[in-house]
Parts: sequence; structure tokens; C-alpha cells
Amino acid sequence: MKRRCVVVLGGLLIAVFGVGAVTLSIRTPAASALSDPRQEPPIVRLATAARVTGSDRGFTGIIGARVQSNLGFRVGGKIVERLVNAGQQVKAGQALMRIDETDLGLAVTAKRNAVAATRASVVQTDADERRYANLVSNGWASRQRYEQAKAASDTANAQLAAAEAEARVAENEATYSVLLADADGTVVGQVVSAGQTVVRIAKAGPREAVVALPETIRPAIDSVAEASVYGADGRRYTVHLRQLSDSADAQTRTY
Repeated sequence: MKRRCVVVLGGLLIAVFGVGAVTLSIRTPAASALSDPRQEPPIVRLATAARVTGSDRGFTGIIGARVQSNLGFRVGGKIVERLVNAGQQVKAGQALMRIDETDLGLAVTAKRNAVAATRASVVQTDADERRYANLVSNGWASRQRYEQAKAASDTANAQLAAAEAEARVAENEATYSVLLADADGTVVGQVVSAGQTVVRIAKAGPREAVVALPETIRPAIDSVAEASVYGADGRRYTVHLRQLSDSADAQTRTY
């Protein structure tokens, strides 16, 4: 009986040892897999990408008035008096130049005389119309003769209206002998040639710079930048983009 118990216990020990061996053989690969750094999940770090802006770039421009008026005489004539010079400050309505009024005055006289002559013709033709109307009513003149007199009267009245209009034009042209400033500003140039600008005025008000930009730079309207005036105290001013040309300059290919 004792020998059988030993055998049974030995079988149990062997069986227990076998189970332990199986358990060890199963757990050992899992533990080795967890300890292998190649099998570990990768660590991902999130970061926000900031937009990279370009470096500051400077350009040269010309400052001038936003609005300029090119003024010239509306009638021809010889300039007899120049009342302003380039760079001078002027006010709206101020006389800038004056041309010879002699020819303009003669033109007014001629037009007025033409009006007087046409008015006399109207008086004559109107009287003829009334006379022939009376003759036709009494049967002493033909209807055709009356119609001719009436047509002459209508023509004379139309000619009088045209002559009076021409006289008013001549009178207006006589007032154009003096060139007046249309706004407050500065005289920035003078060009004396027939039929072209004789005075250029930069109107008082906002000033803006015309800057030539390369075709690779297309800033948005109302973009903010800084500007400094050459030869000044180095002070920097905040400026805004008001307009950007849609077409490039034919020579410089800038905007």
C-alpha cells in the first residue's frame, strides 16, 4: 500500500510539473513581446503649424495729391497776364491767368448787331403777315401770297432766336478770358500751348503715394503698411492701400 501511494504522488508531481511547464511556456513569449521596444505603439505629438510670413520689403513711391485739376482756357487768345507761379497756394475762384479780351469783345459786339438786324427783319415780316392776312380776309389778295408772307415771318423769328443764342454764347466766352481756380490747392505745373493745359493744380486734402510694385506682390485692398518721407526726420507713417492697378505699366511691368 505504501508503494502505491508513492507512485500516485509521483504521478501528481509529474503532472503538476507538466502543467507548470506548459504555463511557463505559454507566458514567456507574451512577456518577451511586451518587453520588445519594436512592438510598442508609437508616440505621436500634436503641434500647430504657424504661417510663415515673408520678410519686410521696401519700395519707393512719389507722394502727390489724390485729386488734380488740369485747367485750361475754354477760348483761344493771347495770354497777357499770369497771376500765379508754380508752387503757389491758391483759393477756389482765384484768378490764375488772363488772356486778351479784345477779340472776345469784338465778337460780342458783332453778335449783338446781328441780333438787332434780325429783330428789324422780324418787325418787317410780321407787319407783312398782318397786312396780307387783312387783304385775304377782304378778298384782295390770294391765299398763296399770305402763306408766303407768313413763312417769311416764321423764318425771321427763328433767325432772331438763333442770333440771340449766338450772342449769349459770345457773352459767355467773354467771361472765359480769366482762368479761375476750381478748388483750394497748389499750382504744381504750367504748360502754355494752344488748346492744352496751362495750369495744373493739386487740390488741398489727402495725400497719397504712387508706388511701383512687382508683379509677384498683389496685396489686398486696405492693406496696412508703413511709409517714411525721404529727407524728413525719419518718422514713419501708417498708410493704407487704396487702389491697385489691374494692368502693369507697359515699360516697367510694375503695378
